[in-house]
Amino acid sequence: MNYYIYENWRANGKKAKIHKENCSHCNYGNGQNKEKSEINGRWHGPYRDFDEATSFAISMGDRDITYCGVCRPDTGY
Repeated sequence: MNYYIYENWRANGKKAKIHKENCSHCNYGNGQNKEKSEINGRWHGPYRDFDEATSFAISMGDRDITYCGVCRPDTGY
């Protein structure tokens, strides 16, 4: 399974949220919006596994790294 990171720079500071590829919020790195806008943030990935996604999120610098509450990528399921 691949993972994606949504980098959001408008919601309460800079955030990086990790998602599973098939999450309804992620949609294989396309998000929920039909328009590919980078006004609020952008998608990064795919990453081959959870560890690779986490390493990239850390390398992004000063970000609040979180995990999607819908697909729960931090559980490994």
